[in-house]
Amino acid sequence: MSADMCGIAGIYHLQTAKPVDPARLRVMLNAMPYRGDHHGEWTSAGVGLGIVSHEDGAAAAQMGDGPALAQPLPAQPLSSDDEAATIIFDGILFNASELRAELDGRGHRFLARSDAELVLAAWRQWGVDALARLNGLFALAIHDHSRGCVFLARDRMGARPLHYAPLSDGSVAFASELKALLRHPLLGREANLTAVEDYLALGYVPDDNCLVAGVHKLAAGHYMLLQRGDPSAAPICWWRPDFSRRVKASEKEVAEYLAYLLRVVVRDYASVQPMTGLYLSGGMDSGGLAAVMAESSKRAIKSMTIGSGEREWDERAAARALAHRFAGDHHDMAAPSATLAMVDDIADRFDEPCSDLDIPILMALGRDSLSLFSAALVGHGADEIFAGTRRMMFHHQEERLRESLPSFVRRGVLGPLARALPRWDWAPSSARLRARMTSLGQSGTQAYARAVARTGPARRVRVFHDGAVRALGHHIGEGRYWRAMASAKCREPLDRAQFAEWQIALPSQMMSKLDRLGGADQPMILAPFMDYRLAEFVASLPASMRVGKLGGKHVLKQALGKYLPKAVLEQPRIKPEIPVSLWFRGSWASEAQRLATSEIMSRTGWFDMAEIGTMVAAHQAGSEDHGHLLWQLLLLERALGRFMG
Repeated sequence: MSADMCGIAGIYHLQTAKPVDPARLRVMLNAMPYRGDHHGEWTSAGVGLGIVSHEDGAAAAQMGDGPALAQPLPAQPLSSDDEAATIIFDGILFNASELRAELDGRGHRFLARSDAELVLAAWRQWGVDALARLNGLFALAIHDHSRGCVFLARDRMGARPLHYAPLSDGSVAFASELKALLRHPLLGREANLTAVEDYLALGYVPDDNCLVAGVHKLAAGHYMLLQRGDPSAAPICWWRPDFSRRVKASEKEVAEYLAYLLRVVVRDYASVQPMTGLYLSGGMDSGGLAAVMAESSKRAIKSMTIGSGEREWDERAAARALAHRFAGDHHDMAAPSATLAMVDDIADRFDEPCSDLDIPILMALGRDSLSLFSAALVGHGADEIFAGTRRMMFHHQEERLRESLPSFVRRGVLGPLARALPRWDWAPSSARLRARMTSLGQSGTQAYARAVARTGPARRVRVFHDGAVRALGHHIGEGRYWRAMASAKCREPLDRAQFAEWQIALPSQMMSKLDRLGGADQPMILAPFMDYRLAEFVASLPASMRVGKLGGKHVLKQALGKYLPKAVLEQPRIKPEIPVSLWFRGSWASEAQRLATSEIMSRTGWFDMAEIGTMVAAHQAGSEDHGHLLWQLLLLERALGRFMG
C-alpha cells in the first residue's frame, strides 16, 4: 500500500447549472502547496472538482494493498467508465483487497489498484451505505450525474479534513482547508467571535465552529448530499462511538484480543508508505508501537526522538534504550530554540490557531526525520482512547465519590467550603484540595467541562471587552462538553467523558493537528491508537478495564505487558512542550509587549487591550503566569492577520 496526503476542492451550484471556471479551482488548490504540486481539475454543468497531490496521479489515486504497478495510476478527478460519476478522494483504504473482491463478484471491473476507483464503484453499488464498508482514513467528494447530487463524506474519526461554505451566488464551495476556501472571491472574511471564545477556552477551534463566519466543517463520521434545487442540505451522522454495549469476556481474554487488534491496526498503518518510521519517546505508547512494528518487520524500524537536557521532558536516553531493545535504527535531535519564525511557520500551516505546545516540537521533528522516512507513526491518542488522561481518571474517581455522598453535602457543604478556602495557589496541596472540593460540589458533567478548559472563564472575561462579553451572551466554549455528555448513550460516567472527547477533541484538535503537520516538507503522520476499530472495542469495555487501581490505560498495559518492561508501563506520562512562560519573560518579552498594542486585535473591538497589557506586565514581573494565554493570543493574532489583514 502506498499513499500520500492530497488536497481536494470543489464548487457545486445548487440553483442553476452555471459553469465553473477550472482556473478558480486551480487558485483554490494553489493555496495548499504542502499537500502537493500536481493539479487535476474536472468540470461539468454546474460543478467543478479539483485535487492536488505530490505525484501526478499516484498520490491522488491511492494504491491499494497489492503489488506496485509498472504503469501510472489513473489521475484524479476520476470518472466512471460511463462518465456518470466522478470522484476526488484524499485518503487511504486498509481493506482494499476485501472490498475489491466483493465488488468484482458484483460485476465491477477495475483498471488499476486505485482506492479512488474502489470507492467510486462502492458508491455506484451501495450509495451512502458504502461508507460503512470503508475501513480507512478519508475525505471525499463524488459528483453523480445520474442521481443529480454531490456527495461529501469524512471518515469515522476525522483523520482527513473537509470545509464547506454556502456562497451568495447559490453555490457551495468545499475544500480540505480553510485557506483554499478563502481564495474564492465570494467568501467573506469576517471573524467569528464565538470561535475566538471556543479557541481561548479549549486551545483549538472545534469542528462545529470556524474562525471565519459562514464557513463550516463537515464533522467526523458525517456525510452530506448536495442536491440541485434543494438548498436545505445538512450533515448526516453515519458513525459515532457506541458505549451502550458491553463485551462479555475476562480481563485476560480482553487483553489478548486487544494485543491481536493492535497488531492488525499497526500493520495497516505501517504499510501506508514503503518507508514508514516512528516518532519514539521513552514511554509506553510509542514504545508499544515500536514493539509491534518490529515484530512484523523484516527491516530495522527507523525512529526519531527529540529532547533537551535543560528540560524535564528529555526522553532521548529512554528512547534509545527502547530502540535498542527492538533492534531499531534510531536517531535523535535537540529541541528547537525560541525563534519567532516558528510562530509564522505554525500560522502558515494552521489556518485556525491550535495552541498545543508540542506543535513546534513535532514540526522540528518532522523536518529532521524526512530524510529517514516518508511517514511516521505516533503514539498520540492512546491517553484519550484508553482513558489515560488525568482529567478522565479524576472524573472516574470523583463520580464514584459523588455516588457515595448525599447531594446536600456536595452542593451545600463542599461547594461553599471550597469557595471559602484561601487562594494559596502557590501551595500545590492547597490548590489541589480546593480544586477537588470545587469539582465535588458540581455535577460530574459540570466538573468535567470545567477541567477541559485551557484558559478558564474568569481569565477569558479579563481578556474580552465588555461589549464582546455581552455579544457572546450564554455562549461558552466548554458548553459543547455539557451537551455531548448529556446526549451520550452510555452505561457509566467514564463513558460520557470519553464520548465527549472522541466527538470533540480527537477530530478537532488531535487529528487536525497531525493532518496539518504532514506534507511535502514533513512525513505524513499517522496515529494508530485513534483507529476506529480500537475505539469501538474500547467503548465495549467496562470502566474498570480502562481505569484500574493503578491508573488509566489499564487494559492497554495488560496487552503490552509481553512487549515492554514494567518500568516503561508504569512510567508517568511526559509531554514534550516548549517553555512559553520562560520565553515570554526572556527572548520573546518584546513580542509579548507588542501583542498588548496589536492593531489587528484592537481592530476587532473584542479585546480589552489595556487588560492584556496588565497581564503581560504581571507575567514578566513573575507575579502571575499567563504564558499559555499569551501563546494563544500570539497565534490568534497571526491567524486573524492572515485573513483580515
